[in-house]
Amino acid sequence: MGKVQYYVSINDESDTYSPTHSPNSTITVNKNTIKLTVKTPSGYVGDKKTIKIKAIGIENKVLVNKFFTVYINGKKVGKYKTNSKGELTIKTTLKASNKLKITFAGDEDYKSLSKTYI
Repeated sequence: MGKVQYYVSINDESDTYSPTHSPNSTITVNKNTIKLTVKTPSGYVGDKKTIKIKAIGIENKVLVNKFFTVYINGKKVGKYKTNSKGELTIKTTLKASNKLKITFAGDEDYKSLSKTYI
């Protein structure tokens, strides 16, 4: 993804037309966007809970083997890889305030991502 340059030459084998060509051109290909579905748990302070996140790409296909970094209340809790269903699971203990941040660095197909859930 990104910018691609191409050059086109057209030759007429019948010699009816003189050879022609186009100037260099640039095509910009935009990377795809990831959509996240997040199931945030509810409960009481100190409860052990699981956060489930599903990553969906183009044509609503799940994203397999993609790495996401997860932060809870500003602290990095780890780097997680999506499974065959495009899901990742985070185990946590609920605090009085719970702020979830999920980041994706981007790759050759998808844009970087940073989403925060409160």
